[in-house]
Amino acid sequence: MTKKEELERLFGLSGPTGDAHTLIFTEPDQERWQEATSRLCDGLTKNQLWAMCQAFHPLLRSGALVLVQMRNGTNRPATELQGLFSQGTNKIDMSRGLALLLCQPKNLEYFYKRLSKEQRQLYQRLLGNPYITEREAKGILKVDSLVVTEKHNGYYRYNNTEKLSQPELMFLKQLRAPSATVVRYGFRQYETFLMLPVAVYPFFARMFCSKTELRAALIRDELPSSGYTVCNLEVDSVAKFPLMKGLLKAGKVQMRQKGVGLTDVKRIAKSLGLAEIFADDAVKGSAQEGLRARYWIELLAYDYHVLRFRRDGSESLETVMRNMFGTQFFRLSYMLLPLLLPHIKGLRRQLVEENTLTDLLAFFKSTLTIHPREWVDVAGVLQQSAIVPACTTETDYLGMVFSPANMSDSADLTNEYSHKQISADSFFTEFGLTVLQAFSLMLCSLGVAEVALSSLHRPESPFARVECLRLTALGRYALGIDSTYEAPHFDQQAYFELDLERLIIRSLVNPNPYEQLLKDSSVRISTNRYETSASSFLANCKSKDDVEKNITIFRQFISSDLPPLWKQFFDSLLQHCHPLKKDATSYQHYVVEPDNTDLIRLLTSDEKLRQLVVRAEGYRILVRVADQAKFESRLKQFGYLL
Repeated sequence: MTKKEELERLFGLSGPTGDAHTLIFTEPDQERWQEATSRLCDGLTKNQLWAMCQAFHPLLRSGALVLVQMRNGTNRPATELQGLFSQGTNKIDMSRGLALLLCQPKNLEYFYKRLSKEQRQLYQRLLGNPYITEREAKGILKVDSLVVTEKHNGYYRYNNTEKLSQPELMFLKQLRAPSATVVRYGFRQYETFLMLPVAVYPFFARMFCSKTELRAALIRDELPSSGYTVCNLEVDSVAKFPLMKGLLKAGKVQMRQKGVGLTDVKRIAKSLGLAEIFADDAVKGSAQEGLRARYWIELLAYDYHVLRFRRDGSESLETVMRNMFGTQFFRLSYMLLPLLLPHIKGLRRQLVEENTLTDLLAFFKSTLTIHPREWVDVAGVLQQSAIVPACTTETDYLGMVFSPANMSDSADLTNEYSHKQISADSFFTEFGLTVLQAFSLMLCSLGVAEVALSSLHRPESPFARVECLRLTALGRYALGIDSTYEAPHFDQQAYFELDLERLIIRSLVNPNPYEQLLKDSSVRISTNRYETSASSFLANCKSKDDVEKNITIFRQFISSDLPPLWKQFFDSLLQHCHPLKKDATSYQHYVVEPDNTDLIRLLTSDEKLRQLVVRAEGYRILVRVADQAKFESRLKQFGYLL
């Protein structure tokens, strides 16, 4: 049968509609069809599109091709598929024909049914991790070779091309990238990886996963009764925020180019008594030690120094959180990379930007907004990010939020926590899943979410024990779900006691988070006692505003209820501010020789000169600059020249 005769058989409707030799395709929604066409045309090369066409050839040649039109339900030849049989078809028509098969689940079901058990297993593996090694693919398919060589007419060997031996796998893309395990002479060797292209990933995910299965992988109604530790730091964040605010306003928390220094973080965390996420002794000296402190202090300092939101003293933790994860989230996400992936050596910002980690965090935030009171599985979020539902229907998908990078130049990437090289097949979890787990701990640190930690040790990263999270009341307010927030109740602790008869302050706790504030206005006289005086309180003040600011901080963080002695002390400091006013008049200063009795007699006896001159001790006189000309003119009348 010639090619022309074959096309006439396929599209000429020679056989009765609906018989065993007829493939009936459903026309997709026009908007969805056009969107899928654009995605394929923009995201794939002509050669890649042609390879996908060949994957459908065994199916399309099995019967006549009929299309049921959406408008009136009538049948017509599926002529859009005709271009899939010729490599010379233009790119747009080829993309449109492929989109007809891919974006409509009923149409793609024909292809799914032709796949073998091993082929389905391979595609499911690629949905969980878009890169796998060729070695692993051979093991799944139980074959010795995946590639065949096509010979072309020509003088040189390089005219030959290679393609996958099984037509149903022609969707896959081959990539040469550094191996994580194959090393020779101390250098990482390259090996072949198979990848499911981003442009078709959502279509295959929909083919293998139903909407019910996707939701089950994302949402957990309840956590198991054992095997998990739940960490909720909302109360601790609310209680410690006023202390942190006092340190920020007093200039005790400084931001450098790379954030707050680790030494400062440890000092501040100790003074505040911050509760930690990993509180057991097993994390001492590890990358998990002080993790909560780094997140909490770094982000609040970033908000204060960089985002600069409502620094008039009226801010509360809930307003800061709503600002941070609302209008300012886009600015915040760009500074998170060192905090989320501190254990990756050789990481370049360009690589992260190419893989849209910022979009991944935004998608994570939107997922929590959709499920504000349920336990969200972190790994499920990563899976969902690759097949994002565009609306509520099961068949509408936008495409990948987090797409794996071109890992062909990744030989210098190392996970210093697991002491392993990062390769293409580990990238999806090393970057995508790790970022979501670290971001979950960040939300927990701020009190925005509570996390469920697995009791098992995970060697992949410092954050790998995180499995699920759920928004707290503070988190629901921060993400705009609830319009009001009622802070949890906690017992207010007294940190200082004021002496009623002397200007002495006694510290009641050790360590005391306000000790740094007290050192600016008082002098330590014993282990837990400080003495205040006018000189110590005014030591760092240059104006009355500074005095008023220090008194406000004292009332807010040391003691709001002042005994009479202390109230009188502060009132006197304010009353004594600027008792002397500076004279803005400029004077010319002169010295009179003691033996010049004639001039002295003249200056003291002449009425006009006496009005122009101010006498000072030590035979000195002062003349206003404005009266200088009059003074010189009067002296000239008596024969004196200045």
